[in-house]
Amino acid sequence: DEMDPDDYLALHANANTMKNELYSLEVYTRVMNQLTEKYGDEYESLQEASAEQLPYLLQKFLQTATKASGQVYSSGSLNTLVCGISSYLKGRQVDPVDVKLDPRFKKVHDMLRVQTRVSASEGRGSGCDSKRPMTQAHLAAALEVGSIGRNAPKPLVTATYFSVVVGMGCRTGTEVHMIQNGDLTFGPLSERTGVPQWIELAERITKTRKGNQGDERELTPRLFPDDEFPETCYVRTVMEYQRRKTPAQLKPDMPFFLTLNQRAVQDPGHYHYWYNNRIMGIHMLQGLLTTALELAGIDCKVEKYSAISLRKSMLQSGVDCEVPDMHLSRLAGHKS
Repeated sequence: DEMDPDDYLALHANANTMKNELYSLEVYTRVMNQLTEKYGDEYESLQEASAEQLPYLLQKFLQTATKASGQVYSSGSLNTLVCGISSYLKGRQVDPVDVKLDPRFKKVHDMLRVQTRVSASEGRGSGCDSKRPMTQAHLAAALEVGSIGRNAPKPLVTATYFSVVVGMGCRTGTEVHMIQNGDLTFGPLSERTGVPQWIELAERITKTRKGNQGDERELTPRLFPDDEFPETCYVRTVMEYQRRKTPAQLKPDMPFFLTLNQRAVQDPGHYHYWYNNRIMGIHMLQGLLTTALELAGIDCKVEKYSAISLRKSMLQSGVDCEVPDMHLSRLAGHKS
């Protein structure tokens, strides 16, 4: 069933919050169980502990928390764990407590600052696990082997995803996943090339814009043709992607990103239409880049690549080319 965009974003936001809470609770339980096995002391669960006991328990947790492998958590991960635990405690049904504002938790915040400094001293400071921008060499390798391109269903949808994220500045998850055909407007055809002079995206809801008055983007997301390098032109890529859809799949209210027709994947030359009528899952969308790079022999874990690497590549390339900061910010769809 069709879902209102506001409800869609709220659902994803709530799901992410719950996921972080559950992860934080699992880590707390594992760490405290290890302490029990090692020293014999019993520690109450976060679900049952009273507000008076919690400051001591959280300090103990932060003082000893390490990964299952024994490696210290990065400073960013420690902050994420505390945020997840705080969110859970604030919303629990029995004896809820606000860790951020309650003065009883001052020593917890002090312990967090101490432990983040310890993480930094061991090379696990802020940003140590952050994803890196994709290099030009690695993109060239994927283009060369054809894992990004227009020769088959998956390379084509990957190239289209690339075009929307880098060319239009969309965030790599929900904002891309929500796009429908009707959100795209195609400009007049060039008399010389027969290619649209631009493709414009009418964003509905984004991370920083909820449709309120005065909330529109300062820079309208647009793709422009690259006639000098037509083989990697974003506009031509989107046009080819749309050409591989059935008339029904091109209706305005149909999702823009569709699942792959597996028969066409096996034999692209035998089929004109390459996609099914179902929306591509958000996780599959976000995995398109790393799959394409791995097919080119690139270890994405070693290189610290994920879907966000595309967005970082857009911004880093702009910085390297001395694009003004304000223009880059507008291209990325930042609120301010």
